[in-house]
Amino acid sequence: MPSLEQLQHEELAHAVERATARLPFFAAHERLWARVLTKDGLDGEMQVLDVDLDGGLLKGLDRHGAPTQVDLSSVAAVWQRRPRVGRSVLIWLSATLTGAGAGVLIAPGAPLSPIGGVLGALGGLMFGALLSWLVEDREAMYEWKQFYGPAA
Repeated sequence: MPSLEQLQHEELAHAVERATARLPFFAAHERLWARVLTKDGLDGEMQVLDVDLDGGLLKGLDRHGAPTQVDLSSVAAVWQRRPRVGRSVLIWLSATLTGAGAGVLIAPGAPLSPIGGVLGALGGLMFGALLSWLVEDREAMYEWKQFYGPAA
């Protein structure tokens, strides 16, 4: 019969497997950025690559790409970094509407030109995509959701 600690390690491995599951129509696995809290109070971020149940290690890469390992018996809780999609959508919509408004006002020809609005909206859409890409790694664009630990 497996011990309680072994069952907890398997629970963590299963949670990591679910979080990095392959999307139905895509070949790549999702990268799992996680914040790991150890039982001695240390807190750190890492990209989780694997849970080695035989070796008792949580393996991954730190923010600079250096390999890092955490002993499974010392892991207290793990949070997953999840994107806040609503904030990205707001950036896109505000840039699109601003571009449409600017296009209507500054279009050559007739004042309040609908063609200028459409062209401005397309320009704003592209600018919104660029802006979303530039701010995607900011802390405000993500939330931390606990998926392993006592309060999960």
